[in-house]
Amino acid sequence: MRLFKSIEYCFEYIRIVLKNIRFFLWLRIKGVHQGTIFKKHLFRARPHIGDPEKFRQAMLKLAKPTRELQVQPGGQEPEPITKISGQPWWPEGIERPKCKHGHYMNFVAQILLSDVPGLGLPDNTLLSFHYCETCTMEGRMPFGWEDKENQGYDLSILQDIDKRKSDARGFVATQYGPSYKVAFRELNEVPAYEDADINSTDLPKDYPQGKDDFDENIYPGLKHVSKSKIGGWPNWAQYPVWPCDEDGKKYEFIAQLDYMLFEKAAWAGGGYAYLFIIRETDSKLKGELIIQTT
Repeated sequence: MRLFKSIEYCFEYIRIVLKNIRFFLWLRIKGVHQGTIFKKHLFRARPHIGDPEKFRQAMLKLAKPTRELQVQPGGQEPEPITKISGQPWWPEGIERPKCKHGHYMNFVAQILLSDVPGLGLPDNTLLSFHYCETCTMEGRMPFGWEDKENQGYDLSILQDIDKRKSDARGFVATQYGPSYKVAFRELNEVPAYEDADINSTDLPKDYPQGKDDFDENIYPGLKHVSKSKIGGWPNWAQYPVWPCDEDGKKYEFIAQLDYMLFEKAAWAGGGYAYLFIIRETDSKLKGELIIQTT
């Protein structure tokens, strides 16, 4: 069986290389100059020869519940609920987030962690996400966990919110956009294959499918949400970057906010903000951010 698979791999490799060479020669005929990097990639083919049904079943075993965010203007101000932009709910007696340069950060979103499917946290815990637009405008755009230099963001875990009062301060920094109320569309989704740890040779020849970048139907019987959502799997704009603690334990994925939500957001040109948490103890949670752009 391995022999037949190796033969199929060789034939598929040759087919892809010949296709690349034809494209290269066509460009030369048209007078389009191609650099050294392009030439090196002529022979770096990675054929997909996987069985569609085996691939589908392997992906379905990894499916998780997710909730796509469906947003509309008119969010409640300020309430400790899942919402996008507008005024944050922030507890009395705690200073609003500032970056290390002293700027008040802009409120982006807050997520009631009990709304996140599969997380199992109580309904009195709120994740609040702030981001420093001033630092971005000054050329110090923060990219999150891997960006140790530009720390202009804050993910605060606010606990026991049912026992605390709002600071009622309204806006302390520029508003990103109107206040959006949130409804959920629930479904099960599979990861992109990069998170599924599947070899490229095990991918079917026709994977992925979809009419556009936001089409969730990535393969027959498989869905993967590319829009704003809570729970499920990240839709990486580049490559998987899971935050980890000192022992290598991965943070839990909480949400992604796509570039369609905010015209003014740092990732509005094409990209996502990904929100994560880790349970340091049973009662102590820590949030983390990754931003990727295209």
